[in-house]
Amino acid sequence: MGFNTTSLFTQVISTKSFTITQGMGLRSISFVLVSGVGQFKGTKPIGVTPSEYIPLVVGQPVTISAEGPDVLDQIEVDSTSGGVINFMAKQ
Repeated sequence: MGFNTTSLFTQVISTKSFTITQGMGLRSISFVLVSGVGQFKGTKPIGVTPSEYIPLVVGQPVTISAEGPDVLDQIEVDSTSGGVINFMAKQ
């Protein structure tokens, strides 16, 4: 009997942005603003309406997961205004 494996990726995002793309094969991400200013958004528009940033709140985690066999795509986590964000993802 074979086992499926799950890999975990961790990153501290500090004064930069990080974009999740389909090619990364991520099924679930979680992030939390540790200090400063941070935000996130989907980068895919719906029709002609672009996505907008949602501000992060210090200490309030955000988790986004794909459903079924899908993977996540076009999500940007941003701390370019001086924030520190702890980021975790699994495949």
